[in-house]
Amino acid sequence: MNRITLLLIAILIYIIGASYFWACVIKGHCNNSEPYVEAVTNFNKNTDIPVLKISDGNNFKIVGKDNIIFEKSQSGAIIKNSVDSDLNRLATYLKDNAGKSLYLTGLYKSGEANGAGLGTKRAEDIKAKLVAKGVSASSINVGTKANNGLYEANNLIYGAVDFSFNKPSGFASSASNTGNLVVTPSTSISDGALNVNVNDAILFDRNSDKAKVSSKVSDALKNTADYLNKNSNRNLKLTGLYDRSEKNNTQLPNLGLARAEAVKSELVKKGAKASQISTTYRLERIPFKTGFVEYGFNTKDEIAKYEQELLAKVESKIQNIGSMNIYFETGSDNIALNNELANFIDDVKYYLLKKPTEKVRLIGHTDSTGDAAKNIELGRGRANTIKDYFVAGGVKANQISVSSEGPNRPIDSNETEEGRAKNRRVEISIK
Repeated sequence: MNRITLLLIAILIYIIGASYFWACVIKGHCNNSEPYVEAVTNFNKNTDIPVLKISDGNNFKIVGKDNIIFEKSQSGAIIKNSVDSDLNRLATYLKDNAGKSLYLTGLYKSGEANGAGLGTKRAEDIKAKLVAKGVSASSINVGTKANNGLYEANNLIYGAVDFSFNKPSGFASSASNTGNLVVTPSTSISDGALNVNVNDAILFDRNSDKAKVSSKVSDALKNTADYLNKNSNRNLKLTGLYDRSEKNNTQLPNLGLARAEAVKSELVKKGAKASQISTTYRLERIPFKTGFVEYGFNTKDEIAKYEQELLAKVESKIQNIGSMNIYFETGSDNIALNNELANFIDDVKYYLLKKPTEKVRLIGHTDSTGDAAKNIELGRGRANTIKDYFVAGGVKANQISVSSEGPNRPIDSNETEEGRAKNRRVEISIK
């Protein structure tokens, strides 16, 4: 065995010995049956104070260093940095697993004011914080119960919200559906110094975007508008929800966006600047599970970055598709709309609004049924129907060109009903 080999063996023995001495003698980990990471994670200066624990079986686990804190008889959560990091992890997990449901149980002690209402508000406050981090409100259920075993010190209550991915026994969600009215029983809007919790909500009739605002909700919206005026760098994002089964009688693409715009209008009436409020929408598979409007805050820079990224995605998507056909019923301008087509139309509208120098071409087509000259006018009328929609959504009329080919450019045989249906169309493309 040569000298180099002996030297390498000696160095290896030294490294192993030094590692053992550091880990086992100095740090004392070798006699600990629990992993060192777990010991650090569970560290808390006062062992009586419970730490935040959230688990979804073997799929996801949080054992925090601290916990959510509430002042006695108050519903606004005090969130330490470590707890905020835990909530960020939870939000990411929920967003990556869209089918998951989270159950938040707000807890209260018998000596606290407002009892069950306080528990609900505490759970709603945490829900609002998760929604502000991008979690769908429809995936979070809220309930309440008494718990006199909560840790209390210096007029502070620790751990007054339980988290569960399985529905707790006896859990009664605050969401409800009262016949024709779809009800959100409470409203929570939280950002910085703003902490609005109201046991009432904006109501909408099914198939409607007409907001019904009570005096309680009106006051909550006024507080929100005042907060926006005092914080010009903050932007409120309203996400309107709607169900596939609802009929849209508005000029906007869907009821979700129309409902978000209705709430925006209410806030503007209260003095908020329209430029600080953005609106979007989401189709809910389960109708009216937890309400119709979600509230989330961002800085203007965050919104600008988001919109820049969104515009790039939309532009790429439109370019990849090239053009799309909008189909119509025989002899009418009634659109046969599906989700793919609705999304494409929305993308084109968004693109034109963000790029006012760009233009869209609308070409009307018909089948061969009826008089050719009348079909030219029918094709033009169908194209104008789409133009009217874009204009109603804010697109400038000079960004839209309209023409008609009538029956002259069929894409299928006019000898069959299926072929004629394909020929009744408006071709839409960016110039």
